[in-house]
Amino acid sequence: MPCKQDISVMAADLLGLFEAHGLTPKKETAVSWAAPCPACGGKDRCVVKPGDHDGRGGYFCRRCGTYGDSIQFLRDYEGMSYADACRHLGVEAVRARTALPRAPRPAAGKDPFVSAASVPPAEQWAAKARAFAAWAHDHLLKNPEQLAWLAARGLPLEAVTRYRLGWNPGERGKSCLIRPRSSWGLPPAEGKDKDGKPVAKTTFWIPRGLVIPHLATDDPEGPVLRLRIRRPEADRNEFKENTKYYVIPGSGMDAMLLGHEARAYVVVESELDALMLHHQVGDLVGAVSVMTANVKKLEAGVHEALVRAMCILVALDAEGKDGAGAKGWARWPTSFPRAKRWPCPVGKDPGEAFAAGANLRAWILAGLPPVLQPGLLPPGKPKFEGETEEPGEAATVDAEGAGLAEAAGVVPAPEAEACQDQEAGVPWLIPDYVSALGLVPLAELLEAMRHHRVEPVLVPGLAGGDERVLVLWAWEDVPAVAMARMAKLFFGACLEAVLWFVDLRHLQAAKSLRRAHGRADDTGEWAAIVRRASDEMWGLAFAGWTNLRHWRGKDEAN
Repeated sequence: MPCKQDISVMAADLLGLFEAHGLTPKKETAVSWAAPCPACGGKDRCVVKPGDHDGRGGYFCRRCGTYGDSIQFLRDYEGMSYADACRHLGVEAVRARTALPRAPRPAAGKDPFVSAASVPPAEQWAAKARAFAAWAHDHLLKNPEQLAWLAARGLPLEAVTRYRLGWNPGERGKSCLIRPRSSWGLPPAEGKDKDGKPVAKTTFWIPRGLVIPHLATDDPEGPVLRLRIRRPEADRNEFKENTKYYVIPGSGMDAMLLGHEARAYVVVESELDALMLHHQVGDLVGAVSVMTANVKKLEAGVHEALVRAMCILVALDAEGKDGAGAKGWARWPTSFPRAKRWPCPVGKDPGEAFAAGANLRAWILAGLPPVLQPGLLPPGKPKFEGETEEPGEAATVDAEGAGLAEAAGVVPAPEAEACQDQEAGVPWLIPDYVSALGLVPLAELLEAMRHHRVEPVLVPGLAGGDERVLVLWAWEDVPAVAMARMAKLFFGACLEAVLWFVDLRHLQAAKSLRRAHGRADDTGEWAAIVRRASDEMWGLAFAGWTNLRHWRGKDEAN
């Protein structure tokens, strides 16, 4: 092999490496190609630029951040040493000792959310806020005009009581309250007098309007974290026209989360919209109000809840394709793979949609995966009475330093009786929940898998000891049409249910991949990359897609 190659030959090498691994690149621009990521799969999330880095080419995954050049590709996915990779490519090792290409910085607005610690209000402020919220709530209950306005927005009297909404009427004929800052535990604020000279302000303004408390918990008697006031339009016309909402000084500014144990969330800007959705469809989803489309930080508890969520419907205000809501959406899929943009069916926000008579329940249901739709599966995490055995995978696979066949071991074939006419349940699903699965496509899938002796198995992943790839395994020849149908159901409509209810103790590791199956499309067969969701959960968590061609190549080599 020659010592050096020109750039055109080198450029072809990186594309060829992707091709050889079943990651077919497709041309996007004059200098870049799009391909599945060698680490996390997908279809076109990996950007390949063959002419970069002195002709060694470069690649970068927009989802998982994997990056490198042709040398790094050979080291990571062919197991070559640095020197062997250089020899294979015909480059001098000294040329490749320069630093690897750095992953490009995310475009503005597409960087992940920052998980920030919560800063709760001071104790004195919290006590005053709770008393003020109770006072305002009593005034709202005596204000039929405002109660009717709220009911028209989907917040009837029951919701007013549930969320402790209130009304500040002002005092002594004025459209506001003026209170000493010290009484709320607030220090003097810098300001200016009528002549523009600096002065220390010892009082603050509490305008008339609808009082929206941010409660620390779902309990209406819980602590108050923030007080926001929605001012009447008439008051705004007379004073501070642009101040529609006013936050009482000392309030916390964390996003409002409603439904702390929810498995799916709808994200909106307005707190009133979040309260309305939680009241109207809270049995389906929790609600999060971020107050602005351009939010960059999320309180750690809110961030954690969204990470755990199985579905996040992002319904930021729809103000045209170039509006703030469209721009604000870009950051969500970067941080939360299960987020999807879900604008309202009519109007710019849920409040307008409700007023226009939109069926918000149907809108939410259309965005949820089958496993989260009511009446299909029982809510919550499975419980096991009298269980003492710790959950774990039946076979732990170490893919480093050993071939796949030797490392994974052999799985015993299931007993014929267990595969036919089994009424007690499915070995790899938690028995107590199998009966409930008859209302989703899993019923059809389970019957077909029993009939054809097909089971799910785990094979080693590429990254880390806890990563696995979930595939279907056939113990006998299966008609192509039947296998295609099973794979479509397993990796499609049923995947969420499988991930949530699968019993890891009954999943094995495959000896080889010759009988493994994924979900086929025009780019190959795709299987789910999975990890243990947590030490407490029995199920698996979805972590992306991978093409089985790469694993089959490894298997044949071993």
